[in-house]
Amino acid sequence: MDLLAPQLAPFTIALGILALIAVAEVISVLMGAGVSGLLDSALPDIDVDMDVDAPDQGLPDIGGGNVIVAILAWLSVGRVPTLIILAALLFGFGVIGLVLQNTLYGMFGLMMPPWLAIIPAFVLALPVTRYIGLGLARVMPKEETSAVSTETFVGRLATIIRGIAREGQPAEAKLKDSEGLTHYLLVAPLESGTEFEPGQEVLIVQQNGATFLAITNPHPAAHI
Repeated sequence: MDLLAPQLAPFTIALGILALIAVAEVISVLMGAGVSGLLDSALPDIDVDMDVDAPDQGLPDIGGGNVIVAILAWLSVGRVPTLIILAALLFGFGVIGLVLQNTLYGMFGLMMPPWLAIIPAFVLALPVTRYIGLGLARVMPKEETSAVSTETFVGRLATIIRGIAREGQPAEAKLKDSEGLTHYLLVAPLESGTEFEPGQEVLIVQQNGATFLAITNPHPAAHI
């Protein structure tokens, strides 16, 4: 298999990007900021209450007609970190494309033009991405679901668990809601010049899209 063949280029590039993302995530975490956190903060806040164990087949009804948000929710964005969904999509697209092209070459001695091959590869990669996300949502403890509105997070304590939160650079934190369920969210300091380090308890004071603004816990005795 010549991975540098023009007919395989889109799929080889996708797998190469996947490798670069993995390296970038490792480096960014070591430097105190995860790529996944930055990616999640750039996406719209997806609040779709669906049971990951339910065998739903269609796109979720989000009530606002926003097709992009519906597709993201269908792909399990919001249930697992967005970077994992992107990695699953790149992996599925790359592997399916390589298998498809090489199967055609083995059977007929030719491959589809790359612009044509990417269509079935991308379409088939979508359900693969969805079910990888659903599978991970079932086993990842951070993906507990609840009908509690994110607005109720304001006034509650959270703990920074990954990355260093700075102004404009959120870090990942965990929070328990009124029902005792754990939620994972992006938190940034409300005040300029403030930093939150892993293990630090903070008080959520404001929601800004997908990011929550916080201050240092003013009552350290009030543990989470």
